[in-house]
Amino acid sequence: MVAVIASLTQAVSLPSNFEVEAYLGVTAILMTGLTAMSAFLLLVSGGRGTWLFTLVTGGLNVLGYIVSRTVGYPFADSLYHDWFHPLGFTIAFTGVVTVLLSLWNLIPRHR
Repeated sequence: MVAVIASLTQAVSLPSNFEVEAYLGVTAILMTGLTAMSAFLLLVSGGRGTWLFTLVTGGLNVLGYIVSRTVGYPFADSLYHDWFHPLGFTIAFTGVVTVLLSLWNLIPRHR
């Protein structure tokens, strides 16, 4: 469910990303596709490879958020230090939850 929410949030942010810079819009399309694929694969299989893919996708979302807020992207100064922009914060939050859930499923636990 978290991956579905992340994918929908990415899709909602597409127009605003294209307004800032075209390369941000293309990146948002790529991340929307990867996140949607992650959600679909989790619904279909949920195997170890799917959880690894979900971990990487969530990690990329979090990394992109941190980079855009700390050092910024070229020609996209409006995101710099805007930590609580609703769409960006939602993408980062769902990315963190996705990473944590993926790690929980990937790390073997003794019962």
